[in-house]
Amino acid sequence: LRGAIIAANNAAGGDRIEFDIPPTDPGFVPASSHWRIEAASSMPDNAGDLEIDGYSQPGAQENTLAADAGGSNALLRIELRNAGSDSNTGLQTSGNVFAALFVVRGLVISRFATQIFLGGGGAHRVEGCFLGTDISGTTASLSGNNGLGIGVRVQGDGPYLIGGELPAARNLMSGLMSGVVSFGVPNGLRIVGNLIGTDAAGSAAIANRNYGINLTAFGNVTIGGTQPAARNIISGNEFTAVRMGAGSVPAAFPNARVFGNYIGTDWSGQVAIANGLNPPSPSQPQPTILVF
Repeated sequence: LRGAIIAANNAAGGDRIEFDIPPTDPGFVPASSHWRIEAASSMPDNAGDLEIDGYSQPGAQENTLAADAGGSNALLRIELRNAGSDSNTGLQTSGNVFAALFVVRGLVISRFATQIFLGGGGAHRVEGCFLGTDISGTTASLSGNNGLGIGVRVQGDGPYLIGGELPAARNLMSGLMSGVVSFGVPNGLRIVGNLIGTDAAGSAAIANRNYGINLTAFGNVTIGGTQPAARNIISGNEFTAVRMGAGSVPAAFPNARVFGNYIGTDWSGQVAIANGLNPPSPSQPQPTILVF
């Protein structure tokens, strides 16, 4: 994968990386019929438009469950896992071309400080990925607090889309420190149709240790939507489900909308999977949504 990204960087025009890895590859894991790619260092950023499609690996299947029918039945076959320093970064956008488009689909990524880094002004998309869990989406990739990292780090101001309204676009972001965290000032960010803090089935917690979504100052951010397909399930996070603030500096959130989500429940909205229980200090539970 590292070589494919470098080759794409050296080729003119946009590129797409597909997978067709045989079972004879040393990264094949027979017990789960998937391929594990272990990175000893940060992955290279891309130099131009790039799509990386894990669903292209034979045997992979996109999620087909609608929002009112369950969580995700996706079968992912490509796992990218950090095997080096806790500070390593997983897949990341171009550091050279501000408007380069970056799309990541159908990958399991874990154990990096940041699993997917989004910067620049391109309309990047993260679709159908499991971030922070094992290949099945039933357990966290790591236990304890060390090495968990962030699911998606939002560093730039592009109109990024994390998830989507089609079942195949539903991401799972669990077993991390936080699911989505912004360090820049995004404009037009949409977080829709995801599972944040649960298992792939959307029926049990795989806790993010801190927050489901943690955003600083931004504009035109949408979390959820009016239709069930846009609904995020934000549940099982140990602290706040959605946190919006900038510390000691009052933050401005023009056109911020958090609506249509199930927060603190399973996929059906009928079974409690609480946020904010704060296991280290259970006498000090955290608010579900915090704006400061």
